[in-house]
Amino acid sequence: MTAVTETRVLKIDDDILSTVRQTFSEKTKEKEKLRDKEEEIKTNERETETEESGGITFIDTVCQLLQAERNHWKERVQNSLQEINKQHRTVLATRASLQELVNSVFPPSNRPGSVENKQQNASDLITRLRFYIRDTKSAKDRVARDNILQSEVVILKEDLSRVNLEKEDHLQTISNLNKEILWLQRELVSVKQKLEQVRKIVKNYNEARSSSFHLDDVVPQEVEIKDGDNDSEQIQINITQERTYHEGDQTLPDTTPREAFSIMKLRERQMTNISNQSKDVSTMKRTFKMGIGKCLRCQKLFRSSENNNMACRFHRKGREITECYNNQGKLLRVVYKWACCKKPLDTSGCNHGYHI
Repeated sequence: MTAVTETRVLKIDDDILSTVRQTFSEKTKEKEKLRDKEEEIKTNERETETEESGGITFIDTVCQLLQAERNHWKERVQNSLQEINKQHRTVLATRASLQELVNSVFPPSNRPGSVENKQQNASDLITRLRFYIRDTKSAKDRVARDNILQSEVVILKEDLSRVNLEKEDHLQTISNLNKEILWLQRELVSVKQKLEQVRKIVKNYNEARSSSFHLDDVVPQEVEIKDGDNDSEQIQINITQERTYHEGDQTLPDTTPREAFSIMKLRERQMTNISNQSKDVSTMKRTFKMGIGKCLRCQKLFRSSENNNMACRFHRKGREITECYNNQGKLLRVVYKWACCKKPLDTSGCNHGYHI
């Protein structure tokens, strides 16, 4: 029994009081049988009165002690029950929250049959939630990978669009080059025709001067070729007459960029005025619009952006033509060289300047 404090119990339960009194009354009856009969009745009565008065006090004390012990255990039991109820409510709240979470995770149409069972315990729900969390995490990983793939797809699409733009630019460049090639082919045909006309003019001129002249004549057999000190060929021919003349007496002047631009504008206006007189004028006009021109001195194609003081290589004077005849007046050979620098015709220009 636990220690009892000095606090007095105001109310004693009836069952405790009756039980204690019954117990002590049985003990007194047993004692009375052992006492002497009549001689000691008075003495025993006094003793009994004193004992009864003292016994009543002892009984009250015992009852109070028992009542205090009962109240103490009642309080402990009540606290235990309250703690059990509190834990039970916590468990119920946890199960309810888990059930709500399961209901939110698994819709009624997709909910497993075991979840709908009323006797499903919390461990099964937690196990299912763990599986769901793992699946959700893997789904997030898949979403992250999908996002990375989508970003790569966007980058590839941008690269594809850039490549398509470059392809269009290249196709446009190829188209322009094809047009330029077509124009150059036509220009080549025109140059060949002009060359043929010049050959005919030279042939007619020389045939008018000499009845035995022909461009296809072979050099006479009276030719002796020797190797000199400089590994050059010395030709010794029995020549009786030479005639030298220049193809053009005028010299080509130097031009400034402003003069070259003015000449190009003048040529463009002239082409506009005679647009109905030539078949190749439309092609040449398109060439001028593309910024391509043909130099009057070096006969080369050039762009306006590439025209500078070193672009055009030309000779300031025309060709020097030397005709060699034998004693019979037959033309043996014709020697061509530039009159300005006295170099062969295949030598590049000895002067430089702007294209005109």
